[in-house]
Amino acid sequence: MANPARTFGLRPYRTSDANDFNGQAQLYYHSASDANNLFLGDLCKFDVTNRSSIQGARFPGLAAVTVAVAGNTNCRGVVVGIVPEPEFNQIPTASLGRRYVVASTERYVWVVDDAAILYEIEDDYATDTASNGALGTASIIGKNADINNTGGNTFTGISGMRLATATVATTATLPLRIYRCIQRDNNFNTTTLTTSAGAQAHWEVKLNTSDLWSTATGL
Repeated sequence: MANPARTFGLRPYRTSDANDFNGQAQLYYHSASDANNLFLGDLCKFDVTNRSSIQGARFPGLAAVTVAVAGNTNCRGVVVGIVPEPEFNQIPTASLGRRYVVASTERYVWVVDDAAILYEIEDDYATDTASNGALGTASIIGKNADINNTGGNTFTGISGMRLATATVATTATLPLRIYRCIQRDNNFNTTTLTTSAGAQAHWEVKLNTSDLWSTATGL
C-alpha cells in the first residue's frame, strides 16, 4: 500500500509524553500589513514587523504571526483554526465560509504553540532514496529538516507544507526534528516493511526551533 499525494501541512498528533493531543491552542493575530496568506496546517513564526494587534482592536495586545518559509530559524507553532471574518471584521465583503487567511487582511487565528506537541507531516519525496528519505529510516530518524511550502489550497484552506527531504541534516537551526515514521499500515510496504517507495511517507516531527522554548534573546 502507499500514501496518496494529499498535502495537509502539519497535523497535531500527540504530546511528547505519549498522551493524546487535547486540542488546546492560543489566539494570535494576523496583520492587514502582512502580505502573506495563512492556511490551516501552516507552520508560522512571530511577525517581527507587525508584532501585535493594536490598541482598539477586537483583541488588543495579541502576538502577531506570519507564515514560516524555508530557511526560517525560529517558529512559533502551527495554525489549527481561523476565526470567521464576520464575527470580528464587520465589513461588507466579510466571508463566513473563507477557510484561509487572505494576504493583507486582518484576522485572528488559533495556533498550537506548545513545543511538546508532535505533528504528522507528509514528505515531499524530493530525495526519497535508500540513503535519504522514505526508504532510509535509518538515516533520517533523529535528524532535523526544513519545510517545503508550495502554498495552500484556497478552496479547502489546507496548507501545502511538507517535510523537505533534501534538507535532512543534523543542523541545529532547522525547524523540524524527525521522531519516527508514522506507524500506520498504508505508510509501509507490506512485503519489506520499509516506508512506502514511490509515495509520500508520513513522519512524526517536533518543533525544533520554537522561539518560546529555545530562544533566550528577544525577537
